Amino acid sequence: MNEFIQLLQATFGTLVLIFTVSNLGAMGLRVKMPEVVAALRNKKAMALIFVWGWVLGPALGYLITRVLPLAEPYVVVVLLASLAPCAPFLQQMVSKAGGDIGFAGALIPLVAVGTVVLMPVVRHVILECPAVNTIDASGLESQEAINRRLKDGGITFHLSEVKGPVMDQIERSHFLQELNGKVHLSHYQAVASIKPELAMAIRVAPPWASRSTADVAPRPESSRS
Repeated sequence: MNEFIQLLQATFGTLVLIFTVSNLGAMGLRVKMPEVVAALRNKKAMALIFVWGWVLGPALGYLITRVLPLAEPYVVVVLLASLAPCAPFLQQMVSKAGGDIGFAGALIPLVAVGTVVLMPVVRHVILECPAVNTIDASGLESQEAINRRLKDGGITFHLSEVKGPVMDQIERSHFLQELNGKVHLSHYQAVASIKPELAMAIRVAPPWASRSTADVAPRPESSRS
């Protein structure tokens, strides 16, 4: 099973690239430039792209993470995916739905530019772990994969409030050597180390707020009770 996962991870990027290029190429062969230009001149269509893609989409993604009992890694995925409102298989979806292929041809480059502009807004991801009591090899592999993907995207991955037994399991792996962020004693300290003004804006600071926000805990003592 581990060999299959490693093979999948090694070939995943190439397969996604082939899939994306082939789908976009198929759409390019079907779309006519006058149709794309007409869609770009449609102010109502452009407003719909903006509202659905970067207002309602992220709002829905956030709502999903609040309503459904998702594990933290899935919350990260949902929030990041909500900032990328278009998928490479859009061409097949539009064709099956009998939609406007010219509008889809205008949508893809706009969404691509919007995603490139907005994605750098996400510079740090903090995984809050107070509810995590144990982690197995599969969980560690998932965390390593998330860390690699975020690192490749220029995003720093942090952990906060990791319990002692969980930290023991993590330290026995090579995850900490690969982690491109830090392990923080508390979520407040994680936020404060990344964006101090946001932490200062919190009206009621937690008891540990007086500690240095630069403190990093490889082994949170408060969780050993």
